[in-house]
Amino acid sequence: MIDPAQRRVEELDIVLVEEETITEVESCLRGCQFCVSNATLLLHYLLDELTGYDPSAEYLLARPARCPSCSSAVLEQTLVAA
Repeated sequence: MIDPAQRRVEELDIVLVEEETITEVESCLRGCQFCVSNATLLLHYLLDELTGYDPSAEYLLARPARCPSCSSAVLEQTLVAA
């Protein structure tokens, strides 16, 4: 994946993740890096699978997702277990 800092703003594919998709991704989570030792998947990659967007897309969450186990905020770069 290309570092977004190295791309111009015009080249970024920014995807707004709305409430419905956040709720869907939360239902796929078993835990996050703060509460389970086997959290090895970036939330970003789970969003790629759920939305069908290219892995180079950058996501902007309408709100942080919440871990079902510990209620921690889960952002795009948070490791999760699904």
